[in-house]
Amino acid sequence: MKHRITTISILVTLACILSISVPSVVSAQAEAPEWQKGDKWAIGSEYDLTPALQDVQSNLEDFLSGADVTLTRFDVEGTGASWLLWEVNDVTDSEYKVTIRTGAKMAAELHVAVEGQLPAAGTYDVGNPVIWLLSGMPGVPKQQKEINLDFDEDFAIFSRGELTLEKDTLAIKSINWQIKSSSIIDFDARNIPSLETGDNNVTISYNNYDVSVRFNLNANFDVEFEPYLDVYQFPFDVGDRWSVDSTAVVSGTVDGFLDIQGLPDDVKGKIFSEEFIEETGITDFPIEFDKIAIENEDFNLHNGIIESFEIPIHLDLHCLEKKSIQLGNFGSIEVYVIEVNDGRQRIYYSNGIKFLAKATTELSFVDLPSEIPYDPFQGTELEVNLADADIAESQLEQIESYEASISEEITGGGSGALSNWAALLVIAIVIAVVFIVVLIVSTRRKKR
Repeated sequence: MKHRITTISILVTLACILSISVPSVVSAQAEAPEWQKGDKWAIGSEYDLTPALQDVQSNLEDFLSGADVTLTRFDVEGTGASWLLWEVNDVTDSEYKVTIRTGAKMAAELHVAVEGQLPAAGTYDVGNPVIWLLSGMPGVPKQQKEINLDFDEDFAIFSRGELTLEKDTLAIKSINWQIKSSSIIDFDARNIPSLETGDNNVTISYNNYDVSVRFNLNANFDVEFEPYLDVYQFPFDVGDRWSVDSTAVVSGTVDGFLDIQGLPDDVKGKIFSEEFIEETGITDFPIEFDKIAIENEDFNLHNGIIESFEIPIHLDLHCLEKKSIQLGNFGSIEVYVIEVNDGRQRIYYSNGIKFLAKATTELSFVDLPSEIPYDPFQGTELEVNLADADIAESQLEQIESYEASISEEITGGGSGALSNWAALLVIAIVIAVVFIVVLIVSTRRKKR
């Protein structure tokens, strides 16, 4: 099932991200380390989305160059940050206890205007619509139109986890994870063209949209691994290949809501299908998560309580090479490059710094349900690098405060929310994404 594949992908990636914090002593091979209470490491950075979004402007101008329209406005701003911080808070004869804090935030605005001669609204007898379209829409009068699009998003997520590892092997025993997330999205569009085709005619119309999204989520997850999740299987060296198999036993609680206003009727109808209403009892927004009841062979949720369920995990890892990379103020660092699951994730693991130096992942690694036809992350790679732990701690405090401020605006004080495409920036967001997919998509499955 699609949503089950998605869930497995989430847990696999979670295991990789958490395990890549494992440090090692300096040696010819990567070997299990000895940690001390108070040891801490971080990865993350601040980023500017504007240059990447400006590439859209260039592509849009190229696309419009052959038409009788002009791009009259393209204003874009986008900033954000994502951080992960690990700290050893207890050491016993058999275990390490590690606190993990993660956070991400984003503020983005996009304002676009296109003006020119566009086909006039109406219904036209065109014969064969395909031939008519390929011929440049002959016989349809033009009129001056301006298309406007305004998008604004404020997003933040903060999470805290407690990780227990076996001391001799650094295999993961269990994870306790708490997530708070908040997002406000406003989308306003004017004169968006629409074309409907019949047997011998076409109808051209221009539609306006004013969509607002308020998403609020508090979630807690407990994960036990059986057997322990021994990702690295120390020692390893260049050329080594190994596989990891385990079962994650997951339970938790959730509350919050999703409120979307202004959706077109056809889109809203797809969300609130007869099957969705029958299985959840929910007929309209807002969707309150602690009032949803889901019961099937894979996932049960009642009154905000996620009953224990199992997810099989399989990882294939390959140590590709050992090389030096440059990382800003840290200078040249020697790393092992480890490929995970056919290269969708790569880990750059350093003996010298006793920590992950870098990691990359394809944002399209999650298998989206069939109801979601477009993957905006296809071909996009996320990269995180070694960072100063004190800076990361300060940034995480700011993100936690930012999340609380957005939450206050949404609810007057309460739990957080979840963004859409930015949600995969850190692993906590990934966990939240699978929960939302389960809620909104997987409930459409028939009970067995």
